[in-house]
Amino acid sequence: SLRADVSPAVLHADEDNTVRIVISSMHTMPEGVAERGLLAARVVLLDAGGATIAELDAPLEILEGTVRMDLEWRLPDDLETGDYGISLSIDDSILRRVGRISFIVDRLEGIVGQYRTRIDGLPHGKVQDESIRLVRSWIDLIDPRSNRYAATRFVYGPAEVVGWIDAWLAAAEKGTDPLKGKPGDVWGVLDAPTGEVLFRLYVPRNLNRDAPTPLVMALHGAGGDEHMFFEGCGNGLIKDLADQYGFIVVSPSTYSILGDPAAFDRVVDAIGSWHDIDADRVLVVGHSLGGITASGLAQLRFDRIAGVVGIAGTRPFVSTMACAPVLIIGAGRDLIVPARGLAQTVARATDDGLPVRYEEHPELGHTIVVNETLGYAIEWLLKQKVAEELSID
Repeated sequence: SLRADVSPAVLHADEDNTVRIVISSMHTMPEGVAERGLLAARVVLLDAGGATIAELDAPLEILEGTVRMDLEWRLPDDLETGDYGISLSIDDSILRRVGRISFIVDRLEGIVGQYRTRIDGLPHGKVQDESIRLVRSWIDLIDPRSNRYAATRFVYGPAEVVGWIDAWLAAAEKGTDPLKGKPGDVWGVLDAPTGEVLFRLYVPRNLNRDAPTPLVMALHGAGGDEHMFFEGCGNGLIKDLADQYGFIVVSPSTYSILGDPAAFDRVVDAIGSWHDIDADRVLVVGHSLGGITASGLAQLRFDRIAGVVGIAGTRPFVSTMACAPVLIIGAGRDLIVPARGLAQTVARATDDGLPVRYEEHPELGHTIVVNETLGYAIEWLLKQKVAEELSID
């Protein structure tokens, strides 16, 4: 487990292109591994497409069970604006990405001020408030004077976000909605009655634009965030599933939705204003705390949700409330949310006549069950559609 600390992390045209890179291990090596010595290594600078821009041979030093490299590297003078990955190869092994450096011509402090001025100058009513809120969160994301949204700064480089903002402003200043029908992977913030809702949205480029598109909301578990289903959970499997089956996926902060079901409406309505969403196929999948939240929405928003899957998580169902179809998936080796409790909760709901079913995977645990069952969960969800009438009878 290696990481790279790069200084400066962002280069500008008026600066020298020399950077300091310190690569170190995050953990002490196990006993029996050499406690000191040198390893042949190569540091490689890659562009966004994975092409090699520059490389440098430098040894990794092993000292008292840890690995370290400390070097100064003058990067090429002809770098183009972009985010570049820093990867490491040890003894000619495969490349492992360990860090990132960005090149942006103008300084971010000045760019941020210019962006805010341009947004303030937009004609009132030309662009939706939700869209303006979104682009303001992007500006906060690249503001070097701000510490907001720290986790998201690890996911998106500042050059990529600058590209989002430039494209948004170019469209907005022409009087068009910058987010209308826009494909791709994007992050943002919306305002709900109880506070901010951070979310990540993925819209496949190959969608069938001749028909409304299903929307899948993915809710992460405790300790996670809006990136969990995209960066973890099968290494971003949900994006591949969206491409394969043709749906839009949004992953908001579960904590926002758990505390305020109206935040669910806020997210769905915002996405519906940007894309042609199939209102009869708004679907929810959640893991652990996300499953608890999703099963609650099955009753609190039964008239908007076509189906819910709770993976390793559910809450008790209210016998006197209508309910959207629900599938609860348990893991037999789950020590965090035991399968037995899930099965009992579903049995009570079934006895009350609610459309809730249970499946169990006895060989899986709390986390791996997501990777193994997410594809099946999506297939099940896409078969669901909002019923004209829902009854508890």
